Amino acid sequence: MQETPGEALTADVLRTRSDPEDIPFESTAELEGLTEIPGQERAREALHFATGIRVNGHNVYVMGRSGSGRHEFVRHFLEQEAAGRQVPQDWCYVYNFDDPRQPRALSLPPGRSQELRDDLEQVIGDARTGIPAAFESEDFQAQRESIAEALKEAQESAVREIEEEARGHDVGVLQTPNGIAFVPIREGEALSPEEFKALPDDEQESFNDNIGHLTQRLQTVMRSMPKKASETRRQIRKLEKDVAGLAVAALVEDLEGKYADLPEVIEHLERMQEDIVENVTLFLPRAEGAAAAEAAAGLTDPGHPSPEKRYAVNVLVNHANSEGAPVVFSDRPMFSDLLGRIEHETEFGSLVTHFNLIQAGALHCANGGYLVLDAEKLLAYPQAWDGLKRALKSRELRIRSLADEIGMLNTVSLDPEPIPLEVKIVLIGERRWYYLLSEHDPEFSELFKVQADFEDEMVRSKANVELLARWLATIIQREGLRHLSRDGMARLVEENARRAGDRERLTTDLHYATDLLREAHYWAGQGSSELVDAAEIQLAVDARVRRGSRVRDRIQEDLIRETMLVETEGVRVGQVNGLAVLQLGELAFGRPQRITAAVTLGAGKVVDIE
Repeated sequence: MQETPGEALTADVLRTRSDPEDIPFESTAELEGLTEIPGQERAREALHFATGIRVNGHNVYVMGRSGSGRHEFVRHFLEQEAAGRQVPQDWCYVYNFDDPRQPRALSLPPGRSQELRDDLEQVIGDARTGIPAAFESEDFQAQRESIAEALKEAQESAVREIEEEARGHDVGVLQTPNGIAFVPIREGEALSPEEFKALPDDEQESFNDNIGHLTQRLQTVMRSMPKKASETRRQIRKLEKDVAGLAVAALVEDLEGKYADLPEVIEHLERMQEDIVENVTLFLPRAEGAAAAEAAAGLTDPGHPSPEKRYAVNVLVNHANSEGAPVVFSDRPMFSDLLGRIEHETEFGSLVTHFNLIQAGALHCANGGYLVLDAEKLLAYPQAWDGLKRALKSRELRIRSLADEIGMLNTVSLDPEPIPLEVKIVLIGERRWYYLLSEHDPEFSELFKVQADFEDEMVRSKANVELLARWLATIIQREGLRHLSRDGMARLVEENARRAGDRERLTTDLHYATDLLREAHYWAGQGSSELVDAAEIQLAVDARVRRGSRVRDRIQEDLIRETMLVETEGVRVGQVNGLAVLQLGELAFGRPQRITAAVTLGAGKVVDIE
């Protein structure tokens, strides 16, 4: 078999140098900045499609290598897109007067939730002073005393009637420690038991009949007293409600006019007004230490918190200062930070919660806009991925604790009303996570139907070189670095192509280019140069190689000292010299290897080498 030798490569073919004369500027100071990352037209088209289509399930997975500027690209694109969209509604939670365990969710125009919270704080503060003042007024006290006096007069009148009837039967009425007692009298003096026994039998029987009749009448009167007392309390309660209703109505009336365009708020204000009247004692002064004593005795009612908590507004999302749709980047997408949480506080030694302790998650803040998440971090947190999928499929946000989610605890807690969800999710991660999720999670392809694949390389053309130079000019202006000269840019392009491993391509690893620029800025400062030239770029490259080349240098030393022998002459059957490329961090280098082939007698069967 005749062998055809390969064509030897010359040095100029291995590395294509950039001619500084091809760079159309003296320095990057002449260039206009570039806000978009160069070479990512495919990803830009995908994002434009995903943000433009208003169909459920068209969320985006942005994939590519680390360092390609995915986060910055997505941030800039979404901020531009969100600026032209409508600011979403505010969301807040308020007390549910029908079921305190299920706080109500209210949707308000942007900024109105904060106004409502401040207005209700003012109302409750005014009620704290207005209601006690109304109850201490002379008119109220007079009406209350009149009702109490009526009961007292009725009781005394009934007892007087019995006393008058008793006197007509020569029976006296005595107040004893055990109550009222009837005794026979003669000439104004009560008869002793011996004197009563000395009376004739018919007189004794007459006295006994009269005393029995009077006792029955007294019992009838005494049995009617609780009913009359209850009626008196009802009248006093009605009086208190009337007075409290007038005091609260004056405070709420202005708010009803202010929020007349929001029916849900008006309904809440009406229910709040009714509840204040029903629980007016919450606003009245209490004896010092009474709250602590009740808590120690276990008499506190968690369903009746203080007025400041009961009638407050828990502003979950406030867009008062927002312009356009929200763009939220969550760098810690754990379950509670993503979907919200219900916090607890210690009260008299016990953990309690109420609707004011409901906290928003990243999905609440991004509702009506865009939420950007790191795929690897999202998958690392327990239940975060499942919680996100459930929210996207149900299109509503339901706040639950992680313990309830996985069934560890079954405690009585709050169950806030769900909030409708309309959000576009942008996942950013490596390609392997995209393909693993596509393969092993059937719901992934239903929820993330758009992929934005970042290019690893771009063509080494004059247009792309200029775009790269404009991008670097933007970084220079932003960070106050020294500008690149024409020679410096040409050397940076050469290094960029070497990084891509293709003389006709440029890498899109912008982090590498910008880091090299920053280090060259340092070396230019050391040499007091006004511009970053090719020499400074070379110094930065050499310094990076020097910092990471310890292992490579030891291997080369072994070759020089012949600790490692490599035969370069003669012939060996089934053996050939080769070069293995090792990648240790940022540095790649070659290591000589002996490649051998072993041949053995087979079993006479066809062998599939795959």
